[in-house]
Amino acid sequence: KLDFSALDLSDLSSQVLGMVQPLLSRTGTLLGTVAGSAANFLGWLLFVILVSYFVLVESGGLRDRLIIVEVPGYTHDLARLSRELGRIWNAFLRGQIILFFLAIIVYSTVLSVLGIHYAIGLAVLAGFARFVPYVGPAINWALLAIVAYFQAFKLFDLQPFQYTLLVLLIALLIDQIFDNLVSPRILSDALKVHPAAVLVAAIIAANLFGLLGVVVAAPVLATATLFWKYTMRKMLDLDPWPEEEMHNPPPPPGSRFIVPIRRFFRDWKLKLKKGK
Repeated sequence: KLDFSALDLSDLSSQVLGMVQPLLSRTGTLLGTVAGSAANFLGWLLFVILVSYFVLVESGGLRDRLIIVEVPGYTHDLARLSRELGRIWNAFLRGQIILFFLAIIVYSTVLSVLGIHYAIGLAVLAGFARFVPYVGPAINWALLAIVAYFQAFKLFDLQPFQYTLLVLLIALLIDQIFDNLVSPRILSDALKVHPAAVLVAAIIAANLFGLLGVVVAAPVLATATLFWKYTMRKMLDLDPWPEEEMHNPPPPPGSRFIVPIRRFFRDWKLKLKKGK
C-alpha cells in the first residue's frame, strides 16, 4: 500500500513545470522557424511563378526562345544534345513513377496475404520509400514491425516475435528484388545503359554524394555516357548521331515487363476464341 500523505504536491508541480516550460519554449521556437521557412518558401514560389508567367508571355511560350545558344558549326549538335538530355531525365522520372506504383501493387498484395492491418496505407508508404534509398526502406520496415507485432491477428497463430520476423524477412526480400533486379532493369531500358553499370554507378555515387547520389546515379550515368560518346565521335571525325540510333529510340520504361504481360493476355484471348 502506498502512502501519499507525505508527498508535497506543490513542490512536485513546480518541478514538473520547471521541466515542461523549457520544452514548450523550444517547441514554440521550432514552430516559429518552420512557419517562417514555409512563408519564405511560398513567397519564393509565388515569385518564380510570376516571373515564369511573364517570361512565357513575352516569348510566346516557345522553349527555343527562352535559351538561345548559338555556336557556329555546333547549333544542330547543341539542339540534339538538349533533346537527348530531356529524354534521359524524362525517362528517369517516368521510371521512378513506374517503380512507385509497382511497389504499391506488390506490397499491398503481399501484406494483405500476410494479414497485416492497414495494408494499403503501408503499401503507399513503401512506394514513397523507393524515392529515398536506405532511409525510406528502413522507416518502412520499422512501421511494418510495429504493426505486425502489436496487431491481434497473427498468421498461422505465430508468436508476435516470429510473425514480425516473417514480415520483415519478406519485406527485405521484396526490397532486394526491387533494388537489384526491377529498378536497374526498368531504368536501363529507358536510359540505354546496362543494369550492372547502374548498380556500379549507384555504389560509387553513394560513397561520394550519399543518398542524393544513389537517387540520381542512373540519369547521371546516362548523361555522362551521352557526352562521352559525342566527344569521342567528334574527335574521331565520326557522325555523333548515327542514323540507326536516330531511327530506333529506346523503349519506354518497363517495356521488358509490360510486353510479356500484353503477349500473355493476347495469347489467352486467342485461346478463348479458338475454344468457342
